[in-house]
Amino acid sequence: MNPSSAPLYYVPWTPEEPDWTDQAGITGADWLMEQPGLKLVLVSQLQNYRQHRMAQRVRGAVVAKRTTLSGWDHGPVLAPWPTREIVGDLAGDLRGRATAICVIPWGPDPLLTAWLRVRRAVSVIDGSVHPQADEPLLEPVVEAAMTELGQLVNHANALVGGIDKAFAVHTLLKLHEAGYRWTVDELCGWALGHGFTGSEEERLRQYATKARRIPVPTAATRPVLPRCRSAMAGSGALAALSEVWRGTVSRHDAEDQQGTYGLAAAHRLARAEPRAASRLPRAPRHTDPTEAGRLGADGP
Repeated sequence: MNPSSAPLYYVPWTPEEPDWTDQAGITGADWLMEQPGLKLVLVSQLQNYRQHRMAQRVRGAVVAKRTTLSGWDHGPVLAPWPTREIVGDLAGDLRGRATAICVIPWGPDPLLTAWLRVRRAVSVIDGSVHPQADEPLLEPVVEAAMTELGQLVNHANALVGGIDKAFAVHTLLKLHEAGYRWTVDELCGWALGHGFTGSEEERLRQYATKARRIPVPTAATRPVLPRCRSAMAGSGALAALSEVWRGTVSRHDAEDQQGTYGLAAAHRLARAEPRAASRLPRAPRHTDPTEAGRLGADGP
């Protein structure tokens, strides 16, 4: 994985302050004008930007939507009120062309906040690191599993290719079956901060949402996890993760109407494909010939 390397800044969301909407934009514009290089204001709606006071303070910058970046090659980027798609683009430094990034949130945005936290974004107001940067986004075992997933997949395939999709779906299903939980936005924000692309985030969001809908057996036993703040702190999280991969939790019958439509083939593929790496997570093979019928047909 190749996580983003451009310095990341943000204007804190403080709507309780007078004229915050105008002041936040002005603060972001002033930051941009202080940066060297060809400047870019990356917007979702040109009209909203042009009506804002920040537009009057930005001179000589390229103002563009994410699909029309002609006229800008590389340099600092200001992203006011970014959409999920723009956050995905920023996570990859706009294909390595961004030299520094500043975002201006609009309202509580769980995905953006998660990405800012994992990237340890710096406030342009006082230079402090995001106040939640040291709080873990994911449970240690989930983080360890996602780290392994990031090392296994080809990130150029956007988790669409058969085996890459299989790795992702199987990882999420096994974690869910073992009793581990996550917030989808925090999972995706963590992924964007650790080398997953915006295209992968879209697919990961779909798989993670569907995996969470599958009912798990009430008798499922969750591997005991020693207290640790980091997935790589000691051997606790990795030891628990190995129990997940060994299939200590039995597979619960999951029907298409319970949200597995389109996931069944990927789950079977992860069990059937040869190992792509020595640590590829695999579920035990089942001899029950009716399993495919219970899982149902695959979706598009």
